[in-house]
Amino acid sequence: MKIKVYFDHPPQAKYRLINRTTHSQVVGGHAKPIEMKIYKRYLVSDQKLIEQLSSQFERINRDNINWKTTYLDTETGDNWLYYFTDTELHGGGYPMMSKLPFPDTEKLIEIALTSDKEDEVFAACRTLINNEKIDNQEFRSTLINKLELISDSSRQRKVIKAADLDSPMNMKSQLLKSADQISRDAADFLDIAERAKRLLE
Repeated sequence: MKIKVYFDHPPQAKYRLINRTTHSQVVGGHAKPIEMKIYKRYLVSDQKLIEQLSSQFERINRDNINWKTTYLDTETGDNWLYYFTDTELHGGGYPMMSKLPFPDTEKLIEIALTSDKEDEVFAACRTLINNEKIDNQEFRSTLINKLELISDSSRQRKVIKAADLDSPMNMKSQLLKSADQISRDAADFLDIAERAKRLLE
């Protein structure tokens, strides 16, 4: 069965999964190992898979202030971080899991553009936005430049919608910035949004 994520709905409904992988799926007559489901993955936003991972992994640390939990995959020795993006949304945002070390901006963009797992693409895009809001990590210019170089219109649409590239809203912090700096930031966001909208046409 395949994962299907709808990126075009409002934020509250943006992440809706159907036909998710279940324990009943078998490979060679045996239950599909959890390691096969996360093989070569860095990120997970499929809620059922997150539940499976968090119940099967060993919890080694919990940060109640920042809503983060670190798990150990005792089969591989990998550490995984359970965290939330979009925490301002009703319900607390989107739960995610990431293999540690946590992917940097360059890796997140690569995942968004190349992963064949739609829930991983979604996780990469929302994490980029999260890092932008919290840590002022720029990603939009690089991402829109790379999107303009690919011919996969379906990928372009999914990434643009998941990363809110078509939104002209200035997401950069305005703290300690001059009016001129704030105006330049706003112009950058508007330019990227217009470029994104042209790709959607």
